Amino acid sequence: MPRVVDNTVLSNFCRVGRLDLLNAIFDKVYVTYEVREEVLRGLEEGYDFLEQAANEIGADPTAWLELTGFKSRAEEDAFRKFTKTLGYGEASCLALAQSRGWLILTDDLQARRLARRLGLAVTGTVGILALSVEQGILDIADGDRLLHQMIEQGYRSPYGSLTGFLRGF
Repeated sequence: MPRVVDNTVLSNFCRVGRLDLLNAIFDKVYVTYEVREEVLRGLEEGYDFLEQAANEIGADPTAWLELTGFKSRAEEDAFRKFTKTLGYGEASCLALAQSRGWLILTDDLQARRLARRLGLAVTGTVGILALSVEQGILDIADGDRLLHQMIEQGYRSPYGSLTGFLRGF
């Protein structure tokens, strides 16, 4: 299933220098123009850790973080509707996920709740870290270390450890 990522998830992985985990797990991830704009604005405001995402986002279909936009009036209309309660990045991701049946990668609580009400597949930073452990890319100690680093950097995680999230590890 294709997936689209918002700036909160990109930021969390960039903050700890592990944006590569998204590539390792998903191979291809789509980024909306609105999310790219948030990344570029963040860089202008001095959030240098976002440089990694800015360098990886590309319009070329061979880019693993591929830039994409609305392809129909229905997507644009959904985006406008979603912006009444969400930021532009989350709203654009939700509009594409709804229209195209994509997985949405977000930590935004309102976006996650709306995605679930719409019957969309959703995961976020903790889910991605858990997938990294389940797929053997990280061991649980490394996953917990990254989670704690993200929390120290300001990520408000619903879990203090991946062991609370993962069953059987």
